[in-house]
Amino acid sequence: MFFTRQIFISLSVFFSFLGASHGSSIMGEMHDSREMPEVPEVGENRDPLHPPEWLGRWHYVRYIYQGQENPNLNPNLLVTFEFKADGTDILRWYRRNEEGFCERRGEWRFDTGFFIDKVTWVNPRNASECSLDQDMHQDHVSSTPARIAREELWLYMSMGGDEFTMIWEHVKAPQNRAIPRRQVRVSRFDYAAHWSRESSLPPLPR
Repeated sequence: MFFTRQIFISLSVFFSFLGASHGSSIMGEMHDSREMPEVPEVGENRDPLHPPEWLGRWHYVRYIYQGQENPNLNPNLLVTFEFKADGTDILRWYRRNEEGFCERRGEWRFDTGFFIDKVTWVNPRNASECSLDQDMHQDHVSSTPARIAREELWLYMSMGGDEFTMIWEHVKAPQNRAIPRRQVRVSRFDYAAHWSRESSLPPLPR
């Protein structure tokens, strides 16, 4: 369940949180079989596309490399991507029981099969190694082939010329269901009779 050393070297700082060495970007080298479109600025005069099935929080759970599906290399690593209807997103990761984290905010859209994301804010309290990841740089723009299948988000990337797919699981938000007001029947309780029965019981042994 381990990458080769060469794969570790080519991964991003995100995977350095897995215990790997640093690379270029959490998003890696974005590509698919189609020619990559020119990435437009997120703030242009057009409405970004924000499909409702994207909204909410996603947890990174596993990956596919060289046709083999593998679980998260480090179960203590927590990585979340949160997409909001206003076109903003939040990317965070950290490891349980260890200091340090990486966090940034961005503007996103899903357009013609590509997840387009622009970093708009980087947490100044990030761990120092976060800056080695370009996806933690202000104004960095990425374009990643993506799709949603069975309530999972698949991000398709390239690593060493091979396809590398990150798979994220949708975290269901608890539904705020209205709790019906219970009808409580108030009855008159005969405390005098109750205590008289209690007093008639034999004393407890000492």
